Amino acid sequence: MTIAFKGKSTLKQYNPKKPDKYGYKVFVLSEASSGYVLQWSMYTGQNADADADLGATHLIVRQLIAQHTGKGHEVYMDSYYTSPAIANELANNDTGMCGTVNCKRRGMPRCLRRTELPLSKGDDPVFMRLGKLLACAWHDTKRLTMLSSLHGNSYVRKRIRSKQNDTGFREINRPVCVDRYNTFMGGVDTADQRMKTYLFPHRSRKWYNCIFNAILSICVVNSHIIYSKCAPGPHKPLKAFIQDIITALLEGYSKRESKKPERPSVEGGRECHRGSLSATGSALLMIGQIAAFVLIAHALRAVGRQSTGAVSVG
Repeated sequence: MTIAFKGKSTLKQYNPKKPDKYGYKVFVLSEASSGYVLQWSMYTGQNADADADLGATHLIVRQLIAQHTGKGHEVYMDSYYTSPAIANELANNDTGMCGTVNCKRRGMPRCLRRTELPLSKGDDPVFMRLGKLLACAWHDTKRLTMLSSLHGNSYVRKRIRSKQNDTGFREINRPVCVDRYNTFMGGVDTADQRMKTYLFPHRSRKWYNCIFNAILSICVVNSHIIYSKCAPGPHKPLKAFIQDIITALLEGYSKRESKKPERPSVEGGRECHRGSLSATGSALLMIGQIAAFVLIAHALRAVGRQSTGAVSVG
């Protein structure tokens, strides 16, 4: 996840593959189906005290999942974080893991590499097991390598669209680990999409303002998820939920009459909500910015330029 920001900041990152190319890199741990953000942390630079044998991504996953290990959860992650070392560590802590993996990672078998095992479209998947870990190489539309401590070497029969067949469909043998990965991997993307659907329109060159607005957006989305799960009856959409929050925060403030004589109402004066709302919004924004600046300053001082990470929980 990226918090968009183009101002001056030493923590700003550039990633040409992201929709928001400039901004703060944030690693997120979220629930797979709803996108509820369980844990998140911002990248503040490399950790000089990190263990070179484990790697930065290993420490990233360990830090984010620390409060949720030993409870039988399943973790799905992409190839940036997946490795045999973190898979074994999670498996020993009663936490399953499944994700795509780079076949050149330390501990991965060399015989699954493309040079050693050429596969073409339509070939059956190839499995290898070592202890609790299962490695799978498969080629559908492109080459894919999976690592899992949850699934076996079974596959499911799937009917997918195809332009080459006259019927428009074709049958494939999809590994179970790939099928489950496609089902549960979208938690972080769901959270990012819902958070950026109704962004706060406050533009600022101060680096802490956009971080505070991102934290506020995550809190609002999490609150709406809890409301949708717990409240009975028909649920309000996210937009109406945000409007109700704004109305509740501004309730009780007096309305100021407009001083424009050119637009009188029947009663002799026209009530204008814009003045009181903007003043209230500015006051709330100023209080929030001060609180966010203090919290972020303490957090950065405690982190000491420590790197963090992100996965998706199922």
